[in-house]
Amino acid sequence: MMRAKVVALVVVLVAVIALASLWLLWGRIWPPTGPQLPSSIELIDEEGGYNVEVVEGYLVRTDEGHRLYVRIFKPVGEGHFAAVVFVPGGLGAGVMGPASLKHRQVPVAEYGIVEVYFNAPGRGPGDYRSEGTGDKNGPVDQDALRCVVEYVKSLDYVDPGNVGILSWSFGVTMAACCVGRYPDLVKFYIDCEGPSHSVLACCDYLGAAHRADTHDNLFGRYSAGFDPSPDNVAWWEEREAFRFIGRFKGAYLRLQGQKGHMQPEVSDDYPAKLMNNLAVLGQPWWARINFKNPVNKLYGIEEPIPDLIGPGKVGDWRPIFRRAVIEMAKLVPGEPEPIKPAVGRPLTAIMHYPYNTSLPYPSPDQLQVPDMAIGLDGRVYYVARLGDTGECWAGELARRDGIIKLDWAYPYLLGAYAIDVLGELTLVADAGGVRILNATCQTIWHNSSLTGLVDVEFAGPNELLVAREDELFIMELSGHITWRTDAFSGIRDADFIAPDRILLCLPDRVILTDTSGSKVLEYLVDSPIDAELVGGKLYIAVENAVIVVDSGRVKESYPCSPSDVEVIDEAIFIIEGAIIRALTGPTWEFEC
Repeated sequence: MMRAKVVALVVVLVAVIALASLWLLWGRIWPPTGPQLPSSIELIDEEGGYNVEVVEGYLVRTDEGHRLYVRIFKPVGEGHFAAVVFVPGGLGAGVMGPASLKHRQVPVAEYGIVEVYFNAPGRGPGDYRSEGTGDKNGPVDQDALRCVVEYVKSLDYVDPGNVGILSWSFGVTMAACCVGRYPDLVKFYIDCEGPSHSVLACCDYLGAAHRADTHDNLFGRYSAGFDPSPDNVAWWEEREAFRFIGRFKGAYLRLQGQKGHMQPEVSDDYPAKLMNNLAVLGQPWWARINFKNPVNKLYGIEEPIPDLIGPGKVGDWRPIFRRAVIEMAKLVPGEPEPIKPAVGRPLTAIMHYPYNTSLPYPSPDQLQVPDMAIGLDGRVYYVARLGDTGECWAGELARRDGIIKLDWAYPYLLGAYAIDVLGELTLVADAGGVRILNATCQTIWHNSSLTGLVDVEFAGPNELLVAREDELFIMELSGHITWRTDAFSGIRDADFIAPDRILLCLPDRVILTDTSGSKVLEYLVDSPIDAELVGGKLYIAVENAVIVVDSGRVKESYPCSPSDVEVIDEAIFIIEGAIIRALTGPTWEFEC
């Protein structure tokens, strides 16, 4: 009996295999003649000829069972369309009011691509508010995004193999971390000017007011750079896009304007290069910045990005989003292109603590502003740092329309302590030596042996005045020392006054000496911190005041706690803590 059953099963199996083989052979000899649905790529109409319909409501449930409000703009027609899910900036909502074809962030439905907007847990007004509680783009919100994508991929009018995500600004945190945790979730990811890590998300370089705003109104905490405590670092580790983008397996496109929408110049390219480079070196098979730059190209720390979207700061991203989504939806996965090398060392890491864990905890872990310089045009240049190992940058401040703003921030420094300016050149000294930056903040000269200095500044276009505690010398940029003395001890500050005259702060006096060793001027004062000689007057910063000395007598005294003093057009500027302000002249104050 059992044997008969086995024989019957074998016969049935052989028959099934034979029928399947005949079916495949039939399909090859006589292919189907009925209508075939076009692919999602073929359905894209770059003329924008589709009508659009809206589907919306509480369409998605999270893993915890919370309902999310979702709005879908769908091309009218048959077939399986490509789709893109939009993640808004900040901690914002994707759906804020009634559906409007006019006010969409990513208007691509007319072009044959489904566009999807959603509200993360706890976001959205009134009738559009999603259930649950979010976690500021952390794992809960990232999983909510995954649930939305999975729902979209399940729709009978969507091609599940041609779905992508587009994020704006801080939306990068939810999106990049999501696709890093779920590497095969989508075919493509478009990141528009997203901050790569907490220092940029919290707008650290822009000053104390911006840091307070992001603390009070967004995150309830400071960046991992400003607060490198273990708890804060761990919180941010789940929300920093640079940590996740290299795990994504799809195609990554970074959109970047000539001027970023939040970051000052120079530092606005920082996240673009870091995210792109980590994608190129990671699992994404395709990575590019903007539209005309090479695919899979690494960028050096100071290497310019040739194609930036502009001019200036982009006012309307929607046509750019449309172009980007259409290109990525039409992209056919294939073999990765070879990696194009960077010019100089590629930007692949953040150099300061806590991101560089080989460095010790910064001490002190509070912001210091060790030095400033003022250009002839009134622009203020400064260096800021958290100890010797923490977050550090150089910046340029300018007043426009009565508002003091940061024009640029150069973030590739560690332990910076001195800055000077000569025309369009900026000199910066940090733990890595002394460098000179040109007008576009590219290093045109660097000497890594000039460390352990007290001060350094320009002595001319091709010369530097260099001060150590017990040594003073003038050095050409070629390295040739043209003058040197060890006649002074305890040097605290040095200023080049004229081709043969140098102003020095010593422990108990300020002196003006010439290069022959002759003393031109001397004023006895306890523990001078800094001094300037302008118009025959000495402006001396001491522990609790700036004093103005004329003909050997104190003419004015301004109570304050200065760590540096600069004078231009008789206006006295000081650094007091982390604040740069004017003691005299027009009101001027900026907290770094």
